[in-house]
Amino acid sequence: MIKFIPVSEGNAKAFIETSGARLKLVVTYALTENADESEYAAYLKELAECTRSSDQIYYEKMLILGDLNAVIGLDLNDHLLRQIGKAAASDESSRNGLLLAEFVTEEKLRVDHTFLLKSDVRKCTWRHPRTKELSLKDYALTKLSAAKHLRVRDVRSSWEDSLDSDHAMMIVCIEKWP
Repeated sequence: MIKFIPVSEGNAKAFIETSGARLKLVVTYALTENADESEYAAYLKELAECTRSSDQIYYEKMLILGDLNAVIGLDLNDHLLRQIGKAAASDESSRNGLLLAEFVTEEKLRVDHTFLLKSDVRKCTWRHPRTKELSLKDYALTKLSAAKHLRVRDVRSSWEDSLDSDHAMMIVCIEKWP
């Protein structure tokens, strides 16, 4: 790792270099679904600033990972589903999920989870403490413009390594970039 920059309580940037290739990693933790809509919108604005900052010039390959506390469902229009994929884990989006879907479209991002057909146990990242119902609330996002530089090969959940948490560990496999 070359550099780690904490941006706020919920966002941080890390810069990684290996074999001459560079990767900007934005790690994020969103407000819960109980947060005010305006608070979640402010969080997304800050996340957008992390992705747009000037260091992007030097690190064209960017991956956003984290708990976005949003459920993106299949109830979105076709335009949104082109960037989000049709393999969502839920039929219905949460309020935060609708805001996240708009954010993904505005920022020209791709939700890598929802393009990969997986069983819910391999796709979902959060388990409700009481009902044990599974949801997808943690995401891997990439810039659409970086598709030729950064290819996410697989994203999956691992409940075996969740360390007694209600969240599964998210494993993201990326191909070696040119």
